[in-house]
Amino acid sequence: MSYSEEDLPDLTNTDLLGAYYDAIKQTYDYAQENVVRLISGQLNATDLEIAVQGTFYRAHAVAASLSRLNNVLDATVAASCCRTLYELWLDLRVLTDSKKFPGAVEKYHSFPDVARYRVARRIHDLELKHPELKNAEIAHSHQRKNFVTRPGKKDEIEATVQKVWGLDKNGKLDWPEHWSGLSTYDRARLLGPIYEHEYRELYGMLSWYTHSGSTGIVGISEEGFEGLYGIAFDTSRGKYLESLIVTAKVFHLFDAVKNFGPLLKYLQDAPHHILVEYSLEKMKEHDKVHKQGEGSSTSGLT
Repeated sequence: MSYSEEDLPDLTNTDLLGAYYDAIKQTYDYAQENVVRLISGQLNATDLEIAVQGTFYRAHAVAASLSRLNNVLDATVAASCCRTLYELWLDLRVLTDSKKFPGAVEKYHSFPDVARYRVARRIHDLELKHPELKNAEIAHSHQRKNFVTRPGKKDEIEATVQKVWGLDKNGKLDWPEHWSGLSTYDRARLLGPIYEHEYRELYGMLSWYTHSGSTGIVGISEEGFEGLYGIAFDTSRGKYLESLIVTAKVFHLFDAVKNFGPLLKYLQDAPHHILVEYSLEKMKEHDKVHKQGEGSSTSGLT
């Protein structure tokens, strides 16, 4: 027996949320099998390729975590993961747009040493001020001390900051909080109005579930949390997929991987395809058992 989409039964919220969950899992599985292997074997990688590779690996790891969050009770964690994926996608866009973000690759590679030094310096200075904190350390303070007090290290770091990020309006070193030297909002704004709007609509909400406070939970109904789960997963899927596309362009995967373009198109439309599959399974189940009512969900959601 064949069916048209008009014949398909009504779907439950669980089916809809399950489609978002299954869609990101499909995207992760495809990337794991077809993309990670290729970009990890890149020889003589450029500075840009190394930066894009590392950033995509992080996005891929977050997607792996999301693929295990198959319960609506995971909504707040999913939202926090979504914010991380959003920021990683922004990083990829900044890295690959040299016109809007000149010097981005150099800033990306210069930042880790600068950031580690700045954090270690603050801890070391605090411990000098309060010697009793020595026994309260979490990490090995002697390694931190050796790092920040190494002869010439301070001058080296400050010279890097001045060369790469320059001076602020007061003529002091412009220490970056993010490797780009820009806030999350400014990175989105410089990409264009549609991305600025996306930031305004999404980022604040996602931050409610990353930071402490009650803004994201006060007065939120059960259906509201289901909506949060759906937004987090569908937005995460979109940003992860866009990150995959940016990475694919840098590594020329559209030419290297057979049917890469059509497969990406399928993944972009995956929730729709999955919902159709759910519906067909429900109709087959109904025909098999000869009874009325809703069938059970066929998604991976619990």
